[in-house]
Amino acid sequence: MTRLLTALLLAAAVAIAPAAPALADAPGDSPNPCNARAALVVISDIGFFPADVSAGKPSTVVMRAWNCAAPPLHAFATWTAKFVSDPSSSTVPTGCATIDPFVDPLSFGSFGSAISAETFTTSATCTANQLRATVTITNGLGTLAVRSTDLIIHH
Repeated sequence: MTRLLTALLLAAAVAIAPAAPALADAPGDSPNPCNARAALVVISDIGFFPADVSAGKPSTVVMRAWNCAAPPLHAFATWTAKFVSDPSSSTVPTGCATIDPFVDPLSFGSFGSAISAETFTTSATCTANQLRATVTITNGLGTLAVRSTDLIIHH
């Protein structure tokens, strides 16, 4: 319930506060990200706010996705995250926890967007220099979209 309330409050703040950080569009995204893609769902924006933190501090990752079809759509955003020091390594850096997935329900209107957000707290004892968050949007049809972003951690 706390995660849902945080996501709703963050979504409201992004919608009404012009000073709130805007999500950066991915290269090649048009104002309507569905125009150039043959997909049911497109993740147009994803990013951490703030984008870099000192070890032990929190950051919130926010994702916006679009329903590229007329019928309303109900789906799920599954967030996974892992601490990394070397992107080519599969080992967890020293002092870092394994993070369990979070699942958030998403409701898209006809050709509408939905926002999902999760807050992650880094650990002062974790030696990782990045936290990689990945969101996977699914429904009864399977995986609809996947996208990742990195949080920079300073020690």
